[in-house]
Parts: sequence; C-alpha cells; structure tokens
Amino acid sequence: MLFPFMKDIDEDDALLESFFDGMKETNANPGVPLLCKNDPLIREFASSKLCRLGEKKEQRVKDVDNVRTKVRTVGRLLKQLHQNNEAKSPLSEFITGMNFMKVLNATKNISLESDSPQLALTIGHYIKHIALLKSSIGVQTEDEQMIKEARHFTELYNAHWNDRVSCVAKRRQQMRHINKPTKVPLTSDLIKLKDWLLQQLRNVIKVENPTRVHWEKAANMAMVRIAMFNKRRIAEVSEMKVTDFTEMEAQDDIDSEIYNALDMSEKILSKRCGIV
Repeated sequence: MLFPFMKDIDEDDALLESFFDGMKETNANPGVPLLCKNDPLIREFASSKLCRLGEKKEQRVKDVDNVRTKVRTVGRLLKQLHQNNEAKSPLSEFITGMNFMKVLNATKNISLESDSPQLALTIGHYIKHIALLKSSIGVQTEDEQMIKEARHFTELYNAHWNDRVSCVAKRRQQMRHINKPTKVPLTSDLIKLKDWLLQQLRNVIKVENPTRVHWEKAANMAMVRIAMFNKRRIAEVSEMKVTDFTEMEAQDDIDSEIYNALDMSEKILSKRCGIV
C-alpha cells in the first residue's frame, strides 16, 4: 500500500538533489547552497516552489533558475541569522515567537547591506510561506509544539512585519523613484540602432555556410529587434520559440468590428504585425 507513496518521495528527493546541485557558489555569499541543501525547512520551501512549475514540458527556460534564486534568498537569511547568533540552528528553530525579532532584524540587515528595499519585501513573502510550511509539517507529523511555534510566529508577523519592515521598505522605494530621473533614449539613437541591427541581420543571412556562431549572432540580433519594437522586457522575448512564430494567429482572424474601428495607420500595422 505504501509503495507508490515511497516511490513519489524518492522521486522528489532525487529532483531536489538535482535542484540543489545546480545552485552555484558566489563570492558574495559563500556556503549558501550547502546551507540550503542541508536545511529541512528550506528543502520543503524549495519543493513547494518546484511543484508550482508543473510538468517539465510546460516550464519556461529559466523557471527552475528563478526558484533557485528564491531559495538562495532564504539561505542568505539563514546565514545572516547564524552570523547574528552563535548557535548554527536550522531555520525551523528561528520560526518561533521567541525568535521572531531575530528574523525581523536579520531581514532588515540584509536589505540595508544589499541596499535593496525590494529584498526586504521579498523575504517577508517567503518567510510567511515558510511559517505556514512549518505548521503544515507539524500537522502531518502530529507535532503540537511545531504547530504552536509556527502559529505564534505568524501572529507576531501579522502584528509587526508590515509596520517594521514592509512600510519602511516601500517608503524607501518611493523616495528613490521620486528622486531618480527617467532617462529616455533619443529617437535618432534608436533609429541608428535599428538600422545597424537590420544590416547585421542581412549580413548573417547572406552567409553561405553558416555556423553555430552565425546562428547565435542572428538569434541575439533578432531578440534585440523584437524587444525594441514591442517595448517588451528582454526576458520575455528570450523565452519565445520558433513555434511561437510558426503557430501565431493568422492576420485574417482579426475580429471585423475591431478592425473597422482602427484608423488607417493602425490597419496597416495590423497587417504587418503578428500576435505571438
């Protein structure tokens, strides 16, 4: 009766091992990948985030790397907690009412050291989720002490986190946005860049025996051209596949009422552009 469930557990462990093995060491935060890999609650957090991605065939190129970034952030928090406290306790022992202020202060320290208000907001979302995960583990194992600790931590989080961390971080973000001038590129510069990109693409296409280098150059040029035209973030464009273009909506499928409401220039553009 238990064999199918044990098989799923083994598959999850193998997936997590592969996931953590893909985490790279950094000079800024050495030791974080191993810290994450050996912490049970961080492993549970990673597993929950990976489950959200669905089947591998449905995932985008950088989905797993994005989860690694989230897990690394939690690992940085745990490392900061170890630096602030002599005991090298697992994350679960900090998710208690007694240690709530230690987690709060560690989050503020990381945010200030990184000069990133957004990091404090991000850790806040993750740590609330982690407290819920600890509570769920306590329910599954019928560990009343674990449930109680997670509940007390969550109550303190709801009472204090917004005032002491989130509001301060958001205010700092707003002040930076007000004082930061918006730099807009000159139209003449954009035209020069567009003309240069098109010329480079023409040159690559004319190559008689293209190599991998030529293909990569053409792909990068096309990606930049699409990003400039659609004003889209480069990460969104980089996720596009050839099939997205070959299977895009036919221009004849445009709703007639919408098409008739367009002015002449918009109608011309609708004929030239495809919806991917």
